[in-house]
Amino acid sequence: EPLAIIHFREPLAVADSLARRNGFSTARSCLLWLRHVVDAERDTRSWPRVFMDDALLLSDWRRALQPLVELGWYDAKRLSGPLGHVVDAAIKPRLRHSGRGGFDAGMLPEPRQWYLNVYDACVTLAKENRSGSTDVRFDQIRSALDSMVESGGVEQE
Repeated sequence: EPLAIIHFREPLAVADSLARRNGFSTARSCLLWLRHVVDAERDTRSWPRVFMDDALLLSDWRRALQPLVELGWYDAKRLSGPLGHVVDAAIKPRLRHSGRGGFDAGMLPEPRQWYLNVYDACVTLAKENRSGSTDVRFDQIRSALDSMVESGGVEQE
């Protein structure tokens, strides 16, 4: 049976990464982030799934994987055995090349509220660990984004 892990980062961290790697503007990067997140949420609704916050994964990967253990998707014993030590050695938050060390909503481009609402919904769903649950904000924002694209208000990639 397929399962989905929707691993998300805050939009400005993604924008920093895309600016460095691809030369993308913050506005373009944030729109790409938004499109990917709302589409991933819609396209996985019929699957068992969890939302996984990148910041938690880097700061406490064992706690980040706990929803997978609770759903029976991952064996908790693997988190503390030899594999756990390998992961401990591999995950080094200091090696993260993007991220602002705090989510500064004032730095978001317009439509700022869309990014805030979707990011907030992802964080909420990650904390609540409700497999398969959704949030009406995704549908509302995806619809508005689609309308903006159709009207020519944003370039399609």
